[in-house]
Amino acid sequence: MGFILIFFKIIIILTLKTGITIKKIAHFQYDVNFIRISKFICYKKYF
Repeated sequence: MGFILIFFKIIIILTLKTGITIKKIAHFQYDVNFIRISKFICYKKYF
């Protein structure tokens, strides 16, 4: 019984960690896109 609980805890921790990393990656992608869009807007303003 105790082993199963430990196993579940490990799974929960792993899913939380992967979820956090996925969120970080998603935010990074979003930031990159945002920077590209702002650069594009700046170019349109000046040219």
